[in-house]
Amino acid sequence: MREPGENGMSETEWNNKGVVLSKLGRHEEAIKALEKAIEINPQNDRAWFGKAVVLGELEKYEDAIKAYDKAIEIKPQDALTYSNLAEVFFDLGNLKDASQRVEQALDRDKNRDKSLAPALSLKARIKIEEKDYEAASELFVKAISLDAGNPLLLLWDAYANYLKAEFSLESGGKRFQEEVVAIIRNLERADTLSKEQKRRKQIRPHALYFLGCFYLKSKDIFAAKEKLEECTKLKSKSPIEASARELLGNIWNYQIRPPWWRWWLNAPLYRWPKRIGFFMVSLFIFALLLLHPFIPGWFPSLQVNWTLYVFLIALLIIILLFPSIERIRARDIEVELRSPPPFEPVLSPMAMEGKIKEIEAKYQ
Repeated sequence: MREPGENGMSETEWNNKGVVLSKLGRHEEAIKALEKAIEINPQNDRAWFGKAVVLGELEKYEDAIKAYDKAIEIKPQDALTYSNLAEVFFDLGNLKDASQRVEQALDRDKNRDKSLAPALSLKARIKIEEKDYEAASELFVKAISLDAGNPLLLLWDAYANYLKAEFSLESGGKRFQEEVVAIIRNLERADTLSKEQKRRKQIRPHALYFLGCFYLKSKDIFAAKEKLEECTKLKSKSPIEASARELLGNIWNYQIRPPWWRWWLNAPLYRWPKRIGFFMVSLFIFALLLLHPFIPGWFPSLQVNWTLYVFLIALLIIILLFPSIERIRARDIEVELRSPPPFEPVLSPMAMEGKIKEIEAKYQ
């Protein structure tokens, strides 16, 4: 039993305090608490591991590597430490050392349980960097089999399948469409899981947005509309919501192309303001047409400019019929998941990967 340190706290208490402070985002305080645990017991591998994690959060990668190395020196059989160290090397772009540490993690985790999933996921991402998309997809499938409730793994697998389809199959061909269907299936599962798990609910807007993009890619514009509309209704305040609104508006205006009355009454965006505007403009037109014969009798001293009167009515009718009078031709734009285009998107791999990494950093 180690002697208590400062304030009579044991190494375990300091270690636990450091973990809690880290979860609260108070990283500097967390490091100090973990260092207190290490001061009491320099062989406390959990404290070294915790310190390495916090240093990684602060992007002090070199210091994090040293802390992970010390934890491995104390407890060389811990697979998770090797996996986390591999993640640091991967973030630094050092694929060689990342691959080596991942293999060490996999060699030490003989039980092949849920704790192995992060290492398999990282190995798959290394394969993506090496452009071996088939192997990456197979590794993600293995990771999913060990951690079936993790929607983020499904997003990564969808991304790997997308890369495989984009760079090895003819766009629009039968096999390409089959891959898109497989991607949609994974994304639907990710959506269901993120909806059921409170701590991962912030993943759902991204899953719905990706679904909208891939349904659009499969030419199912109504399913795309449904998913994007559902994404906007979540009111997640995520940047992805703005992208969903933009793509939803493009689908509604340029691909579904509803009749003018439906454009006003059934719009997926700003529905009630448009409905109110429709009824107000309609009521104003009706009133002007109905009351114009009575104006001279009711207001004999009022000089009505009938040209302006007719022009006003015509203008209001044009406003009401505007959605059918002219459609702005949408220019072809390469679709990125951050800034989606109106027609036939070609999804940007870089943008999709960036979004997945973003939600991984924030919500895992």
